[in-house]
Amino acid sequence: MVEKFLRKISTPARITAGSFVALIAIVTIVLTIPASHADEKTVSLIDAVFVATSAVCVVGLTPIDISTDLSTFGQIVVMTAMQIGGLGLMTFTTVFYAAIGRRLPLVNNIIIQETFHHSPTTQVKQLLVYIISFTFIVEAVGAILYFASWTITGRFSGIGETAWHAVFMSITAFTNGGFSLYSDSIIGYQTDYFTMFVSAFLILAGGIGFLVSYELKNFVDTWLRKTDKDRNLRLSVHTKITLLTTLIVTLVATSVLFFYESHNAFSHLSTGEGIANAFFYTVTPRSGGLQSISMLTFSDSSMLLIMILMFIGAGAGSTGGGIKVGTFGLMVAYMYARLRGKPQLSLWQRTVPKESIDKAVAVSAVVGFFVIVTALVLMSTETYSSSGYQSRLKFVQVVFEAISAACTVGLSLDFTSELTYAGKAFLSVIMLIGRLSPLGLAIAITSRHRKAKYRYAEENIIIG
Repeated sequence: MVEKFLRKISTPARITAGSFVALIAIVTIVLTIPASHADEKTVSLIDAVFVATSAVCVVGLTPIDISTDLSTFGQIVVMTAMQIGGLGLMTFTTVFYAAIGRRLPLVNNIIIQETFHHSPTTQVKQLLVYIISFTFIVEAVGAILYFASWTITGRFSGIGETAWHAVFMSITAFTNGGFSLYSDSIIGYQTDYFTMFVSAFLILAGGIGFLVSYELKNFVDTWLRKTDKDRNLRLSVHTKITLLTTLIVTLVATSVLFFYESHNAFSHLSTGEGIANAFFYTVTPRSGGLQSISMLTFSDSSMLLIMILMFIGAGAGSTGGGIKVGTFGLMVAYMYARLRGKPQLSLWQRTVPKESIDKAVAVSAVVGFFVIVTALVLMSTETYSSSGYQSRLKFVQVVFEAISAACTVGLSLDFTSELTYAGKAFLSVIMLIGRLSPLGLAIAITSRHRKAKYRYAEENIIIG
């Protein structure tokens, strides 16, 4: 009976969710002990829960200032939580099994495949070795670049302090964690081209999707071989649409954002610095969560654009959130095909299955509904006793916070610290669901698909 119960609850989705909850609980406990607090500082239980959830779910929202409220040990705990949460606890568990020479449990294989959107079971080990290697190599390169730049400019007083800030910054950028060792995020680096572009590169590297980078690596390796036979390897439609959509969204959003803010939020910057910050703000909303300029200085038009970018999110199977950039690209391509009267969608001489389009529509609709519900509940908890005028003043802040939490971004209009107890508890749950929901929905749609035994008569519904 016990075995039957364990088999029933040991589904991939439940194990994944359970691993996140367990990790959040552990991090919460550690953050409540005095060793995690800075001198003469304390962290309440609800704040510890919020920060733990935000770190494990790689969001970046925080009601406390981790640069002043947490000790170095507490900051290391947050950094470790981002690292484990970004890749997934099952990833590290599977690597541990492989390291000691034991056979991988089947459920681990399934979870890894679903997490990183990888199909062939036989290549799970190979994919995992690449993911771990890629992660630590990119983070190491990022840390070295930061360290070299900050050592030359003399930003910090000693080698140890410089190294610590470089490592933390590299991990938070690559995992799209959004946390910073500075009270103002990275606003102090807004005129530092090198730091800005290294940070943007790390955010993109972590947010493009491990399967995309894995395929690019194999493609380059194969292309470098001399035989024509080996050069027949082609990139998948998924990789192409992810890269193309990322490129188009980045270029368009950078241009629009610079146009909106060149005489506003970027007015104190040179043209080059303005373009660099515009580029950075098309990258960081797609799950990075770092700020180079105060969000409160942006115009309403830019704020709306950034909300859209947060909703789009990063790549599938990455450390980022949102509906995923590939999903957005697929939706746009499908709408364009339908407007041209085409019954099916074809991309790069490949037909996209209707099932993929159905998943894209379902994920987009559910995440959109999820954001709306989050905003409605948050408006209730944060403006319940406010007048109509005061509620309207908070409207943009609440909606922005809701999208940021639900899509695991981490950007904020300086509103997180003002949340009520109920608001913090609610957003903690939302951040966890936001980390799991698009993936969970895709799994649910796939696993619960059954062939109908019968079919009712069709009847049209008027659309539009």
